Amino acid sequence: MDKLTALNVFAEVAERGSFTDAGKSLGLTRSMVSRYVNDLEEWLGTRLLQRSTRKLSLTQAGEDCLIRARELVDLSAVLREEVGGQSKNPHGTLRLTCAISFGNNVLVPLISEFMEKHENVGVELVLTDRSSNLVSEGIDLAITMTNDLDPGCIAHPLSACHSVVAASPEYLRKHGPINELSELEHHNCLRHAHYGTHSWSFEQGGETTNIAVSGKFVANDALAIGNAALQGMGVALLPSYVAKPLIAAGKLDIVCGDYSAAPIGIYGVYRSRLHIPATLKQLLSFLRERLGANV
Repeated sequence: MDKLTALNVFAEVAERGSFTDAGKSLGLTRSMVSRYVNDLEEWLGTRLLQRSTRKLSLTQAGEDCLIRARELVDLSAVLREEVGGQSKNPHGTLRLTCAISFGNNVLVPLISEFMEKHENVGVELVLTDRSSNLVSEGIDLAITMTNDLDPGCIAHPLSACHSVVAASPEYLRKHGPINELSELEHHNCLRHAHYGTHSWSFEQGGETTNIAVSGKFVANDALAIGNAALQGMGVALLPSYVAKPLIAAGKLDIVCGDYSAAPIGIYGVYRSRLHIPATLKQLLSFLRERLGANV
């Protein structure tokens, strides 16, 4: 049995939840996929998958094996690239993840541009506002926005995200203008479930001010918060890439314009600093260049 191939097949089955789908992805018959998994289980002396007529699920041993399988498959790819004389031109498929609003508004157009320049590159994009386990989920690159970066993660700074406070003209006509930060405490603030849920940070003259906020609407996506603001539901702290087109169209108005919301760092987080595939290096460099200093 080719153990590396078997590990790769097992990882594909675990990811897709189907022998048939894994076979289609790898160009193998279902029976070949089953044989690889069976041989791997026999070699390891334990069951990796619980099989039923309706679905597949990983055993505890399978979950542990999946993490190591992906590490070994990734290392084999690095070996082929660095030692085997593979081309340094970008190639292969990258699995990326980022927040839903950032992906739709910013990242997808950049991915399109990158793939147009590099025809041998494929991208699988996972849009989610939850934290991802890069190893167990097979993620090559996570685009993360935070000012509290985990010191243990491997991150490449890409840019900074700026935000503005905005509300619909209808809301402001009904509730009055908002000029001072302290006035936000008396308004229904539309809050993000993961960023600034209880306070918003602002900068002026080199000083940072934190304002406590509250409200009856919370969402885990900036686009949803922007839509809530459009409906006149309250005041929103929105990333510029969401707010700018709505402000330009006259659908939202900036409030507290004399103050700047504290920027949030944008990072590319990946699994290993020891061996970064050439394709991932190229993408990180491309994103940093195209995003510029600010988003």
